[in-house]
This record gives sequence, C-alpha cells and structure tokens, in this order.
Amino acid sequence: MPNFAHGMTIDQKGYLAVGEFMSRFALMEFQLDVALRSLLNLGLLEAHLINSNIDVRTKVYVVKAAVELRPIANAPWLNQAKRDLESIVKIAEKRNILAHTKFFPREEGVEFSHIKAKGKLALSDHLWTFEVFDDLGEQMRMLGDAVTTIATRVTGHIGTPLMAAIAETLGNAQPALRPSIMDALLLAAANRTNDDTGNGQE
Repeated sequence: MPNFAHGMTIDQKGYLAVGEFMSRFALMEFQLDVALRSLLNLGLLEAHLINSNIDVRTKVYVVKAAVELRPIANAPWLNQAKRDLESIVKIAEKRNILAHTKFFPREEGVEFSHIKAKGKLALSDHLWTFEVFDDLGEQMRMLGDAVTTIATRVTGHIGTPLMAAIAETLGNAQPALRPSIMDALLLAAANRTNDDTGNGQE
C-alpha cells in the first residue's frame, strides 16, 4: 500500500496512488527510451525525435527488432527478455486506462469508469485496490530494470548509476547550457555506446 501520510482524505489517497503509478510508468518508459537509443546507436537529437513520436508499443517492437539483429538467437536469457518486453505493452494498456478514464477514489482503492465505443458502446467499472497499485508499481520497477539489462547485455555497456550520470554530465556543462535530466542520462548512455559498441554480445 502507498505510504499514506496520517490524516489524508480518501481523495488524497486516490490521487497519490494514481500519481505514483504514472510517475513509475514514466520512469519505465524512460528506461525503454534509453535502451532503444543504445541499441540503435542513435545520437541525442535523433533519439529525442524518434522517442517523442512513437508510443510505448512501437518502442517495444523496435527494441525487440534491434535485439533480433544481433547474433544472440540462442542466448539463454533471450526468451525471458522477450516476455518482459511484452509485459511492458500490457502495462501500457493499463496506463491508458488511468490516463484517459474518469476515476473515483474509494476507501480501498480507486474506481475507474471505462467507456468503449468501437462498434458498440460498452461501459465497465474497475476497482483497483491499493494492493493492485503496489503490485503494478513493483512490476514496472522490475520491467524497467529488465529492459536496461537487455540493452546492457546486447551492447556490452556497464550501467552508470543514475545520479552519477546526472552529476557528471551537468557538472561539465556551462550553466546556461545545462541539459535536462533526460538529456543528461541519454548523453551518458551515448558516451558508453561510443566507447564499447560491439562488445558483450552473447
């Protein structure tokens, strides 16, 4: 269950649960963006242009295709990696419910009124308990790490800790030209790509 502060209202608890889900999803998608850039050896600008114009499902398909380009067809970890990537697509479908559906905080969780109108109108209500939010949050953490591991194994990168990458990149930049955190992390990934492309294939 989310770490609710004492005295929070039902509405505040519901908003916190939804907000935490969206934040964790954004981090997982960011890890997918970095993996895509690393696997395709894209420059910073090219990565931004591509990642900002395709949805999560398409990003997963590109990453899967990029992995297939490498001579690792018999790698023992590959089947699990593919399952993890497909799980990201399923999480993205749940994210779309949160992003596009009216929700109502309840004592035990959050209720979503989902409307479908493809061919015929269908209304359905879904209650996500706070335990469900916890489980999905842990899944997103694991899947984000999994996609980072995929890129690491395929390209031979040694993962740079998140804050170290930010500090190193921002510390070397002129104050007026300091990039965003995303730019910093993508730049750090690019530096590793340039240093050791072609290594570490299994």
